[in-house]
Amino acid sequence: MVVNQVIKDPQWLAGFTSGEGSFLVRILKSSTHKIGAKAILRFQISQHSRDAELLKSLIKYLECGRCYSYGEESIFVVESFGPPPPAKLLHLFIYIYKK
Repeated sequence: MVVNQVIKDPQWLAGFTSGEGSFLVRILKSSTHKIGAKAILRFQISQHSRDAELLKSLIKYLECGRCYSYGEESIFVVESFGPPPPAKLLHLFIYIYKK
C-alpha cells in the first residue's frame, strides 16, 4: 500500500506510465460534428485498489484527471484534453514517445 506518495521526479512517472499506463484515441459517431465523428483522447493508469492513494497523487502532480474505483481496481483517467492540453501531461507524452 502506498501512503502519502509525492511524485518528485518526472522520469519516475514516465517509467511508471510506460509500464502501467496508456494513451488512447477513441473515434465515436457524432451527429453534431461536420465529419460525422469525433475523437476522444484518453490517458489512463490502473492499479490495484490498495494503491488508490498513489493514483490520487497524480491529480495533484499533473493538475488534471480523476480517479475511479471498481471493485479491486483503481483507475486514474484524463479524458478530452484542452484546449490547451494539460501541460504536464503533454510533457509526459512527449518524454515517453520521443525515445
